[in-house]
Amino acid sequence: MKRSLLAFTSRLFDGSRSTLLLLSALTLTGLSLSAPLHAEEVTRDGLYLRGSHPVANQIGESYMVFSVQNGQTVGGFYQPQSSFDCFYGSIGSDYMPLTVVNSYTEDRYTYAMNLSRETIVANASQTSIASQDPVSAYAIAELDETARRVLATCQSQLSDDMSI
Repeated sequence: MKRSLLAFTSRLFDGSRSTLLLLSALTLTGLSLSAPLHAEEVTRDGLYLRGSHPVANQIGESYMVFSVQNGQTVGGFYQPQSSFDCFYGSIGSDYMPLTVVNSYTEDRYTYAMNLSRETIVANASQTSIASQDPVSAYAIAELDETARRVLATCQSQLSDDMSI
């Protein structure tokens, strides 16, 4: 059963009509296929690409690209040939508290991605979906050109908001 993130984000933001457009396109199903996002992986400085498909830049698939430097992160959620939303935040031992910036309205939303030893689970406002649909994603070793462009754009646009 496919469960779109539109319903999920609507719940997270109390039915706000200004929920993130890109996040509404992402689906939670299909992400729990292979390599989970482990806390140990994302606490190290580096560039990361996770996706609902093991190959980068596949039309209709969802991706998260981000960099980590000194416990701080910046990145973007995107689908190839579509819009994307940037985020920034920090890396904690149990979760990644993020501020996601809507690419159209520039509204900012607080969003947390729980890190566990097994998988990454999205939640906000103490609303966990772990029991409904655990989320994990394929770890993609090489950033493709689309991922690099999204990351560079987000780093540039958010440079005033953060210290990376």
